Amino acid sequence: MGVLIDNFGAILNGFKVTLALFVLGAICTIALGVVLGVMRVVPVVGFRAVASVYVGIFRNVPVVLVFFIVTLCFPMLGLRMPFFAYAVIALTLYESAFVCEAVRSGLNFVDRGQSEAARSIGMSGTQMLTTVIVPQALRYTLPAIANYMISLNKATSIAGVFGVAEATIQLKYLADENPSDIFVIFLGIGSGYMLINFVIAGSLHFYERRWRPA
Repeated sequence: MGVLIDNFGAILNGFKVTLALFVLGAICTIALGVVLGVMRVVPVVGFRAVASVYVGIFRNVPVVLVFFIVTLCFPMLGLRMPFFAYAVIALTLYESAFVCEAVRSGLNFVDRGQSEAARSIGMSGTQMLTTVIVPQALRYTLPAIANYMISLNKATSIAGVFGVAEATIQLKYLADENPSDIFVIFLGIGSGYMLINFVIAGSLHFYERRWRPA
């Protein structure tokens, strides 16, 4: 345990970066996932085709490949930014494809009478989606979104391979410097990830129970 105590500051800084990646990635992932989910169900062929192709691509490639594509192709296109930003973009592109499908299922589960009622009181299509349909759909999708957020948190560890000093890269540094304490180091870093995942799952479970449809 001494190695964890002696290096607590470095470990904490690593988890701060991990949490920053997760929070920004989660916000962008849910936002893009909702937009793509709506595109998957609207009666506009172009939107549905674009969203379907997007989901078909990113659901069927490894997340590490998405990291390589972003970090290699973006600079070639003149989009140079910190590796932290590349990591957020890669995580968003990958995980939003899964959130999209969860949102699409939730949208299909909402009773059609809700949209008819919204139209009857003069709501526009945008108002109907943002105030009636999407909020109800998200209630149905919270369990699935919780799983994808946990997956997102674990996927942040890949960012260390691309130069982002998150928790997993701190594990590598500590393991290299303290090979005799490698199991303690793995246990400490792993416990940190588990704690974050428990908080994610617990928070979304709380909101799931609070917003559960009647």
